[in-house]
Amino acid sequence: MERKWWLVIAGCATHAVNTGFSYFGMSAFFPSFEREFGWSRTAISGAFSLARVESGILGPIEGYLTDRVGAQRMLFIGLVVCALGFFCLSFVDSLPMLYVVIVVGIVLGSSLGYNMPISVLIAKVFHERRSWPLASFAWDRESPVRWCRWWVG
Repeated sequence: MERKWWLVIAGCATHAVNTGFSYFGMSAFFPSFEREFGWSRTAISGAFSLARVESGILGPIEGYLTDRVGAQRMLFIGLVVCALGFFCLSFVDSLPMLYVVIVVGIVLGSSLGYNMPISVLIAKVFHERRSWPLASFAWDRESPVRWCRWWVG
């Protein structure tokens, strides 16, 4: 296996961890927020709905910044913002603060730092026949289990 394929594997692993924590894993906090603060599930889920809207709006800006700033810097910036968002999540004491931490911290960092920069890095490393590594990365985003089964054999 060529060395550059490790970038695809690392990108898949990074994206799987990010998706697990930032998107699917956030629902694990719902019961804690309900018990601790007495907020309704509707109020809590509003933050996640707003986060999806924010991700859709940020798409073109994310692409522009990745081109201008560079994929590696965007990956680092996104990682730092997302990590700070998770850190700030421990200090949430009001519903507006929850909205700010989730939308501006966790989801903004996740949007800026993972999908687009990793795709750009893969496209830059693979000069020839780049459709296969990009398809492998995209396929992994959709189904990590399916990709790992194919990869292992």
